[in-house]
Order: sequence, then C-alpha cells, then structure tokens
Amino acid sequence: MLTLSSPVLPRLALIFVAFLNSAESVDAQFWRRTPKVEATPGVNQENLNAFLRPLRTARATLSRDGRQLAYTITEGGRTTIEVVGTDYPYNNRRIELGDLADARLTALEWVSADRLVFSTEQWVIGMIDLEQGQARAVLNANRFPTEIIPFDINASTIGTDGQDTLGDMSYEIPRSPRLVRLANHSRNTVIIEGVAGGHLRDSKWVTAELNLDTGDVRMLESFRGSSTAMRTLIDRTGRFRLIEDRENDPCGGG
Repeated sequence: MLTLSSPVLPRLALIFVAFLNSAESVDAQFWRRTPKVEATPGVNQENLNAFLRPLRTARATLSRDGRQLAYTITEGGRTTIEVVGTDYPYNNRRIELGDLADARLTALEWVSADRLVFSTEQWVIGMIDLEQGQARAVLNANRFPTEIIPFDINASTIGTDGQDTLGDMSYEIPRSPRLVRLANHSRNTVIIEGVAGGHLRDSKWVTAELNLDTGDVRMLESFRGSSTAMRTLIDRTGRFRLIEDRENDPCGGG
C-alpha cells in the first residue's frame, strides 16, 4: 500500500512531469512545421472577364493538300476567316463575312483548293471563294421551308361543297438547314439536314443536296419523327443510316 511517505510517489510524479514536457515539445514542433495557409484573395474581375471571354479562334480546317490552313478570328463581336499557307513564305489573306460577320460559325470545311463552305448559328450555309476574296450566303431557313398541314382539320369535309382542298389549307414554315458533310459525287455539293413540323412530336426530318453554285436544293430522304429527342447518322449519299430515339431504342434507317 502506497502512503504519502512512500518513496515511489515522488518517482511517479517525476515521470508524469517528464511525459507532459515531452508531449508539449512534440506538439510545438508539429505546429512549427505546419506551413501557413495564406488567405485567399478576392476574385479579380479582370481575370474573370478574361476567363469568360469567347474564344478568339473557334474553328480551323486544313485543306486536303495540306497547303492551306483556314481558321476563324473573332474580334469585337465580328468574325472573319484567316487563310494561311503552310509553306514558306506563309502567305495569308483575310476574308470578310459581310452581313454574316456578327454570326458565330458552327462549321468550316474545305470544298476544293480555293473554296470553303461554312454554317452559322443563325442556320445560314455560306460559301467562301478565295479567288474572289469574298463570302456569300447560299441557303437559310426561309429558303428551305416545309409544308405544314393543320392536324386539327376535319379531313372528311375537304373538297366537298366547294370548300378548300387540303393543299389550300396547308402553309409553309421555315426549316433550319444543318450542314452535314460534303457529297460523295461532287465537290460543289453538300449534304444538309432539316427538321420542322407543326408541333414537336410530329416533325418531318429530311436530307437534301445543296448546290453551292446555284443554291438549288434536291430532296433525298425523309421520315416523320415522333419524339422530341432524336439524333440521326447520315452517310455521304444523304441516307439516314441510324435514327436514335433517345426516349426508346435506336433503330436502323431505311
């Protein structure tokens, strides 16, 4: 039994004090080695504006012979096309887009060694002639319309008692053309796709050939879409190879 006069207690007290001193020393060394974290500065508005600024170059394409590189330049909200030679002396020229300069390009492709085709967010398909040094619009939604027949009419009364025919009751709406690819048989022709309808679940999907010289459109294939979420895969002949209904399962095209 330990008593106050026992010689063991002073020894235990010394061990306990030594332990506390050791723990304090280790703790102090740990905090001295921990790096200080500087306070995070406030958001720099200039850096934020630079981060959110639209890309100066959004589209670039190399010619088929590898001798020319074409890319977009956006400055002050206006877009131009820069064409640079890949061989010395690296000749370059800048093509103005005229009335289309305010639009952002969604596609830029070489058609031949001196011609490019492009499309814009405003659903305009245009062509650039490097020899003439100018760009021009070839097709827009108003020149690519589709006929709509009202779905709420009574078909049994059409054409009776001198009433209007079904054609008289139909109307046209703009159809937005989307540039798909170059045609397989001609460098002056591209494949386009268009979707339009009276309502979202009764839209007509079509493919067509667009002649870049004349602006003529020749219809190729079409189908009725029954979903608001569909995606297609189109080959070089303008045929629907895959029709994907994202609400159901994908199915092959006709």
